[in-house]
Amino acid sequence: MKSLQPAFASKKVKLLFLMCLLFASNSFANLSATAERTMISWPDTGGWMQVQNESTWETVPGCEGFITTCTAPAGSYKIVDHSSGIFQTGIQIDSVATPNIYRSNCAFQTYTFRGECEISCPAGMTIRRLVECRATVEASGLLQATDFNSDETTLFCRTNSISTPTTMNVGIQCE
Repeated sequence: MKSLQPAFASKKVKLLFLMCLLFASNSFANLSATAERTMISWPDTGGWMQVQNESTWETVPGCEGFITTCTAPAGSYKIVDHSSGIFQTGIQIDSVATPNIYRSNCAFQTYTFRGECEISCPAGMTIRRLVECRATVEASGLLQATDFNSDETTLFCRTNSISTPTTMNVGIQCE
């Protein structure tokens, strides 16, 4: 029996070491987030993301969910991928200038086969990039899958089969 104890203890030590290594790798990973003017962006991880003000820990309005961008006022921010536990701190927004971002909200109260929300750039401007295309079920706060298409000046954000009150938020940056 005595010869089995060291082998069992060795397995415990190995397991503890592996758990520490996993924790440490998540702690030092980052999301490769960047900030340009008032926009924070990061690669799509497929995870539930949240952008928090680093000093107050408050979530930036409109900056949580299955998203890859966030518009925030001047400040220091932390981005958390709640699906993987990876986070990144020290994201700085220095300017409060709005870089030609235009938004539209569409509300659907009754059943519709396909919800669609449209937004266009002002005359003489073209779409630089999509900022947001999201449908939120009002009663539960759950997100519905969306897709979009666009030409140079107009974007259409869509979702299939809306059966309960839903709000769609669309945003584009024009240049």
